[in-house]
Amino acid sequence: MSTLIKVNPDLLKWARNRSGLDISSLAKALKLKDQSSVENWEATGEISLSQLEKVAKKAYVPIGYLFLDTPPKETLPINDFRKVRESQHDKNPSPNLLDTVLHSQFRQDWFEKKMIENDSDPLSFVNTARLNSEPEKVATSIRNILQINENTFSSLNTADETLRLFVEKVEKAGILVMRSGIVGNNTRRKLEVEEFRGFTLNNKYSPLIFVNNNDSKSAQMFTLAHELAHVWLGQSGVSDLSFDENNKIEAFCNKIASEILIPN
Repeated sequence: MSTLIKVNPDLLKWARNRSGLDISSLAKALKLKDQSSVENWEATGEISLSQLEKVAKKAYVPIGYLFLDTPPKETLPINDFRKVRESQHDKNPSPNLLDTVLHSQFRQDWFEKKMIENDSDPLSFVNTARLNSEPEKVATSIRNILQINENTFSSLNTADETLRLFVEKVEKAGILVMRSGIVGNNTRRKLEVEEFRGFTLNNKYSPLIFVNNNDSKSAQMFTLAHELAHVWLGQSGVSDLSFDENNKIEAFCNKIASEILIPN
């Protein structure tokens, strides 16, 4: 029989809730006969080290967290521009969102170091817009940098082709674009559109835009245009299409996105 160790049972509950699993789902994920073991762990905090390692893996939690006295408070390392709603996603960012932001930051850091090592110039357009700028003028600046106009996408037949060309134009301008619907290569970790549409990680050398690939192609187009506005504003942050009307940054970025895609 495996030797039991003692941890704070609140940490076991926190890890399970953090991953969006109920007791039954965690028991099934761990291939247990029934859910009584999970119930006992969360009541007493007594669990074998091997089972604790399995719980940490299934909940996408560093095992060291489960030896803390109290659950850690996890926050996004960038601005959260999403509307506050009465939902689990708004109380705490999911491990999928957190890990996606961290993975993206790692990739961006690598590119930034390479750019600096190669004596590349910083991108001139990052952080050139202000909230009192005219959205039409900012959109025009973006379209000029990307070298797109009202005819750029007119000859394309599908939304896939249009989005692909849009991404190519953005990347050619020096902006990193990541599109995915999962965390890394893990197909079991789906990124929920209900939680976020995209985010921007800004710096002068390698601004990065992430677009949730589980969204519709037209929505991805808008998200990409919206995040481009964040690059011009020099504002990193997580976005969705639902935001507080008092959030001037998101309202401003939406106006710019509309101007980019459908100029007046």
